[in-house]
Amino acid sequence: MGDRSDSVEMNLVTQHQVTQVKMPRSRGADRVSVTELFMIFVVDVVLALIKTYSEVNLVRHFFDEDHFSYGCITLAIMLLPGTLEFLTYTWFKCCGPDPMAWGTYLWWVGFS
Repeated sequence: MGDRSDSVEMNLVTQHQVTQVKMPRSRGADRVSVTELFMIFVVDVVLALIKTYSEVNLVRHFFDEDHFSYGCITLAIMLLPGTLEFLTYTWFKCCGPDPMAWGTYLWWVGFS
């Protein structure tokens, strides 16, 4: 068998090759149309609100029907992403390789 290091080195892309790649720009790429803003609003805001509303109604239904374990599990699943994000940013603030400023930390804690 041949030397595997030669084949690995041939597949590496140098920094010079990466900088030569140019992304095609469409006409008016620096502008956002009203349609794109509307779609962003619908997908990121309206659908997220509908999802949250349906999850809260599901938890309320479970508690109303005396299914406390299902309600608590559903509530825990709903709160898990924000809790993990909170713990991640708290760790980065306290022990991370580059501790962030208090303003940035408070901003992320407010949204998690």
